[in-house]
Amino acid sequence: MSITVKDTPENQVEEAKTPEETVVSTSSKSEILQNAVADVFDLDRNEVSKYQDKIDTLLEYAKTQSDKPSRESIMWALRNLEMKLGSPPLSEKRINYVARFAYLAKQQSEIKKEMDSYIPYES
Repeated sequence: MSITVKDTPENQVEEAKTPEETVVSTSSKSEILQNAVADVFDLDRNEVSKYQDKIDTLLEYAKTQSDKPSRESIMWALRNLEMKLGSPPLSEKRINYVARFAYLAKQQSEIKKEMDSYIPYES
């Protein structure tokens, strides 16, 4: 007794595209990165709009930590930052705690850059 399988659409296997072959528009790429941040902080998709400003701050910070802003590098940078900072104070959400640090780090960088412009030569 032999069994034959017909080539029907259900039986055909599609080849998976590599990341280089997949074309992602800018808006969907931004959404992918926002979802990566939401995944790190265990946010529901409906909470993303509530924490949009904090997500943007964290994305800016994470992009400064790696050469290529991919989903994996964003998640790695944020998890690494969380490990450095430790647990937030009692009753404070993790995203608020980490976003505040990222905001302060950005401000510190901007202030240092401006102060360095006043001193042309370091001795």
